Amino acid sequence: YLDINEILKDGAGPGGKANGHYQTLSSFSSGGAGIPTVLTASNYRPGGTYCYALTGENYIIEYALDYTSFVNKDGVTMSSAAFQALDSIGFDVTIIDQDEGITTVRQRAVWQNVGDIDESYVNMDDAGTITLVNSLPSKVNSQKMASLSVYPNPVTDVMVINAKFDKLIVTDILGSEVSNIETSEKNINMEWLPSGIYIVQVFNGENPVGIAKFLKN
Repeated sequence: YLDINEILKDGAGPGGKANGHYQTLSSFSSGGAGIPTVLTASNYRPGGTYCYALTGENYIIEYALDYTSFVNKDGVTMSSAAFQALDSIGFDVTIIDQDEGITTVRQRAVWQNVGDIDESYVNMDDAGTITLVNSLPSKVNSQKMASLSVYPNPVTDVMVINAKFDKLIVTDILGSEVSNIETSEKNINMEWLPSGIYIVQVFNGENPVGIAKFLKN
């Protein structure tokens, strides 16, 4: 859930209405893990893409939401700069877990809004907040880097990097470094990595060669 209005305590949630409050939903499908899926924008659902990975009964999901698919309650179409200009954005997460044949109601876990007023779909006043900043995580090289060709993606064991390089850095999605090695080998063993989303950067000396995001199964 996201509230992109200047005033966050306004007694409203998305509730199917175009009022600057948004809800995004995703579904899982047989064989859909690791395949990016398009989200179609509506009056209270942003457009973008999502992708998920499964490990047993657990999952990791990542959303890439289009800034310009958001419109605030005043009818203003948002942009990256408009988001960053906000002091904070209303934000919350509700996870619904129903086990087939075991539970008969939607079991829920939430980040902040525990429903003292109502759930976030109806009223986001008890939701949490986030602030967007115009910066890269400290461990991600800030120089302009070209897109890197890597395969397979998602990777299970060995990933091939289609470039000439002598150093490789892998970070997690938050920018924390998990691997930094000097190598010119294009076939890189990723079997040891836990399941998740990562960023790989390669260099020749100190010169950046390319960067790519990949999913580890």
